[in-house]
Amino acid sequence: MKRLLPRILVLLILFITFPAEWVASLIPGFNRWFDAVISPPWVHVVIHFSMFTSLSIVAIWLFEYRKQPIRISQVLTVVMAVAFLQEALQMLGGRHGLGGDELLDFGVDLIGGTFGYALYYLASKLWNQNGRSRPKERPFPES
Repeated sequence: MKRLLPRILVLLILFITFPAEWVASLIPGFNRWFDAVISPPWVHVVIHFSMFTSLSIVAIWLFEYRKQPIRISQVLTVVMAVAFLQEALQMLGGRHGLGGDELLDFGVDLIGGTFGYALYYLASKLWNQNGRSRPKERPFPES
């Protein structure tokens, strides 16, 4: 698992930064689907929130496996760096510049990252509260 986590993090970052809107503009059938399913604002917010919550949790796991102290500032730095990269790639796609929608995305990404951190923190507290200490060995085999 130790070697797998960095790969999972890279794949998640590639997924988040994938220029789906640009690809949709090139493929007519995908464009219609994208506009119908992904483009509504509430769906866009839910997707951003989910992706960056996941990114936060995977980043925390990676910090934990490397036996580094986990600080929310580190986790949110990773989250915002990926959020900036994702928005920059969208702007390079040429469909829009920096505006209110992008600022909303940054805010949702930050909230998602913070939620992932809080979720992980609460799950750890509940795990420890139920009489379980953090295992020295991981539940997954080291590879």
